[in-house]
Amino acid sequence: MGITPTATATEATQGHDWYFRTAPSTKGQGNVLASYLLEITQVRSVAVVLHPDDTYSRSFTDEFVRLFVALGGSATAYELVPNTADKTRAEPKRSATR
Repeated sequence: MGITPTATATEATQGHDWYFRTAPSTKGQGNVLASYLLEITQVRSVAVVLHPDDTYSRSFTDEFVRLFVALGGSATAYELVPNTADKTRAEPKRSATR
């Protein structure tokens, strides 16, 4: 049996009968945020900035955007990419709309 206090990626426990997490999954976090934005704040369009090499960032964005769009919102995800001045900027890599 394994228990992780910090893993949130849905894939961390998926298909593992004896591996558990104590933190909510990124799917659960994404669902709560998407529902809150649409139902409570009435926000209908969002932009999400993610780090493409970070598992949490990618997993959370995927789950949040999937549900936000399914519930009627529109979302664009931007990945951080290096620019010529060794700084980062965000460029649109994918978008999802209903």
